[in-house]
Amino acid sequence: MAFACGMNAPIINPLDKDIQDAFINARLLLGFDPGARDFIRAAALSEEPKAKSVPSEDLPPLERIKAAVKNGEKEESAALIKTLLDSGISSETIIKEGLTAAMTEIGDGYGAGKVYLPQVMMAAEAMQAAFKELKKILPEMNSSAKGTLVIGTVKGDIHDLGKNIVAALMENSGYRVIDLGKDVDPEVFVQAVKDHHADLAGLCSLMTTTLPEMEHTVKALKEETPGVKILVGGAVVTQDYASRIGAPNYCRDGIAAVKIADRLTGKEE
Repeated sequence: MAFACGMNAPIINPLDKDIQDAFINARLLLGFDPGARDFIRAAALSEEPKAKSVPSEDLPPLERIKAAVKNGEKEESAALIKTLLDSGISSETIIKEGLTAAMTEIGDGYGAGKVYLPQVMMAAEAMQAAFKELKKILPEMNSSAKGTLVIGTVKGDIHDLGKNIVAALMENSGYRVIDLGKDVDPEVFVQAVKDHHADLAGLCSLMTTTLPEMEHTVKALKEETPGVKILVGGAVVTQDYASRIGAPNYCRDGIAAVKIADRLTGKEE
């Protein structure tokens, strides 16, 4: 309450664990901890000693942008694009060894329980900011290099956080993304695949009540657009359910979606 009223210099014992926890929790709840960075750092499960960090300005160029993306620094990530291009580093190298490499490390950390969802979201936003800057400087990159993905949340489901993360990762990895949004009818998916000659269709669901709609959409896509590769995922979707409805390409998260998409389109390295 005191923080909310403007207090910024309390007289406390800074070494008291309860005081530290209260301070961190208050900053998070009052919006003073963007992306919950301090809270996550304090709540980290690993107690392993960390290597001494190197100031970002002392890192090699590609390592600098990797660090910026992993730390969720949107402005820094975007600003570094011109620096990297001016130094002679190609756009392909920036994407592969900088942006994608950073998100791969974030994804691996998330899968291992060492990185949390807010960090994934912030890293995805930083990567997207860098990728947009890259496309602004090099307009020719706006053409699809890997393929076209139509993505959306199935009919009846109004949640799109996970879908947005997947869409950002796919676009940043070189795919042209047609985002249909949330609560999307099967017929809209089918028409979008036809209109955009999509290679891939991504279906997301967060609510168990909308799982039947995912099945209906998979069926409609198979009947109307048999050539499209279907990817499914979401909080309530499992490999068993995906197999049961005839959708073999189950994506556990956004990182997995990119890897599976690369395999399906023949872009896997």
